[in-house]
Amino acid sequence: MHKDSPTIFFVVGASKSGTSSINEYLEQHPAINMVKHKDVACYFCNDYGMPITLEEYRGMLFPDGTYNATGDCCHAYLTDEHSASWIHSEFPNAKIIIILRNPADRAFSQYHWLVAHGYEFAETFEEALRMEDDRYMRNVRKQADLIQGYKDNYLYFRSGLYSQQVRRYIDLFPRENILFIRFDDLRQNSAAVVSRVYSFVGVDAAELPALKIYNERVEPYSIRRQYFIRRYLSKILPWRLVNQLLKWNLKKTVHSKFNPETRYRLQVDFGEDVKKTQQLTGLDLSNWLVK
Repeated sequence: MHKDSPTIFFVVGASKSGTSSINEYLEQHPAINMVKHKDVACYFCNDYGMPITLEEYRGMLFPDGTYNATGDCCHAYLTDEHSASWIHSEFPNAKIIIILRNPADRAFSQYHWLVAHGYEFAETFEEALRMEDDRYMRNVRKQADLIQGYKDNYLYFRSGLYSQQVRRYIDLFPRENILFIRFDDLRQNSAAVVSRVYSFVGVDAAELPALKIYNERVEPYSIRRQYFIRRYLSKILPWRLVNQLLKWNLKKTVHSKFNPETRYRLQVDFGEDVKKTQQLTGLDLSNWLVK
């Protein structure tokens, strides 16, 4: 059995900022229950995750067993404008974990994740950026050519404007109930970050899990072929075969690099929002700014 009032927490993003790794580290702790399969249930986002009832979701969040903390990890909870208030309406005393990454690097990584999994057909990151305004104005959620379940993932620039996203949580939850983490710190000193996370949710931080990196970047030989497999062949072939075809089209090594001019332009464009985010979170984000 679990204790009468386990700590309830949510890892809410940002995407491609180490949420998969944090989820794995939390799952490995014997006193923590995690809603199984990160980014699958996502009950508090209407546009992402499984269509389940609150009763079904509570069964996943509070299963039978021995645990002192229980949580859910879904990156869409940060960008979805309704998730913060929805979580607060059900669990006003919940603890919130927000991991933030340099928004330019995060956008580039997000593009490559969609490409690798067959969801994006733009041949270059720059092309995808040029498409963003049109995709947004045409109501990105209703475009049949954008086949990833959560369409905000295609808003590479807009989804990196963190200040408004984190403010939704700051305005609702006590500041002491929100833990902000820099992706930079997670990569450079995983043990210290994981220890902080364990302490934050109220479990023993003495024993750390195997701190390997999860969900690392891969890329396909052909972007168009990967998109074709995902969009069209998945409708007529068994999923096991589709998955094999998607893996067959992936390279063993990553070759594409972030164009320095594109990165610089994005960092300039993100600059004012980074400053606002720094003020809101108290994190030192100065290395995300153009010098």
